[in-house]
Amino acid sequence: MLFAVTDIETTGSNHVDHAITEVSVYVTDGEKILKEYSSLVNPKRSIPPFITGLTGISNEDVAAAPEFSEIAEELLTYFEDAVFVAHNVAFDYNFLRVSFMNVGINFNKARLCTVRLSRRIFPNLNSYSLGNLCKSLDIELIDRHRAYGDAQATAVLFNKMFHKNRATIFEVFANRKNISSAIPPNLSEDDFYALPETAGVYYFKDAQNKPIYIGKAINIKKRILSHFYNARKTKTGLLDAVHKIDYTETGNELAALLLESSEINNYWPKYNTAQKHNYQNFIVNRYVDGMGFIRLGIQKNRPSYKSQLFFKTYNDARAFVEELCKENGLCDKLCGLHLNTEKCYNNDCTVCQGEERPTEYNERLLNAIEKRIRNLSTFVIKENGRSESEDCYVLIDKLKYMGFGFIPKSYEVKTLKEIKEHIQSHKDNQDIQRILRQYININHEQLISFETA
Repeated sequence: MLFAVTDIETTGSNHVDHAITEVSVYVTDGEKILKEYSSLVNPKRSIPPFITGLTGISNEDVAAAPEFSEIAEELLTYFEDAVFVAHNVAFDYNFLRVSFMNVGINFNKARLCTVRLSRRIFPNLNSYSLGNLCKSLDIELIDRHRAYGDAQATAVLFNKMFHKNRATIFEVFANRKNISSAIPPNLSEDDFYALPETAGVYYFKDAQNKPIYIGKAINIKKRILSHFYNARKTKTGLLDAVHKIDYTETGNELAALLLESSEINNYWPKYNTAQKHNYQNFIVNRYVDGMGFIRLGIQKNRPSYKSQLFFKTYNDARAFVEELCKENGLCDKLCGLHLNTEKCYNNDCTVCQGEERPTEYNERLLNAIEKRIRNLSTFVIKENGRSESEDCYVLIDKLKYMGFGFIPKSYEVKTLKEIKEHIQSHKDNQDIQRILRQYININHEQLISFETA
């Protein structure tokens, strides 16, 4: 059996909107490298400056390089009778599949991911990025983020894994057969196996390419497979209607939730009977008691309630109140944490000691809540990106959700304007506002505020 270990460089991360700038293939039998191929590629579009900063490949470098159509036939020979192997295989495979498709070639190969294999064969490492794997396993890695350097290192890595535990590699192929029985009849198995195991939003589409179900997942492939298994039990008719799956990687759950809500409101797919995620199951309500003190109480939400403090679970709501009390020296009893007691358990409580009047206490409580709500005019939320080399930024501008985008970690962000240039806009809606309030209540340390003009 042959393995075509591949790496590419591109103008961006989306295989629909971007193109290949460099491709390298090292063919191995698992023991030694048999042949290799490498070429720059003219993407017929501009290379963004931050991509040039990452890879070193500039517009001048590819100006005289061949277009993909000129190398396609020769490149294809390196994949004959070989398994397609790459580090984060879905990325490289999807770009090449689309590139071949654009020149009239059907590219359909069995695949292996060296990230997944290395996690199984070399467990308990701190990181499974290619750079860190090479450091851990003493593999020489030259010209990081160039296709020929990364492909060569990945080929050496694969050979090490093959030598150490080839049984695991063949086990992955056997597992494909079991999974095949769950895949919908009108869906290509290649479409399923090309799915990433990352956070994002997935789209089930019908024969007319219309979305019929939209969902979010922390692991797209795993969640979709689970969905297939469950759909066979419920017999809703969804599986027979699925002809294609598309997806958008987000790198983190918050961006996936926001995109899912926006897309469901945009398409209203047939099998999304309602917004899947209810982020207002519980609220922290407040009322004034007979002594004039504001009290807090955790309640199940009702449409008539106007609280700004929404939570998915009771435990989330209670954790918020406990932290609010601890940070601000508030009365546990008045905050609803200790019921049926004359005084709270905090011996230093100024209310229970009779040292603080209602007006003073109420002002402290309201200021503490306002601070935690972070009802800012403009701010961003910084989250994990789709890879270790980038961050995700969610933008709220003048209290309105604007969208999210990705910025390389090597790019030093200093102004709101710089962030806005990378944001892909999405529509705001009431469900998104609830998602953001829920997130902010628990993760307020992730917020970065900006002064507005």
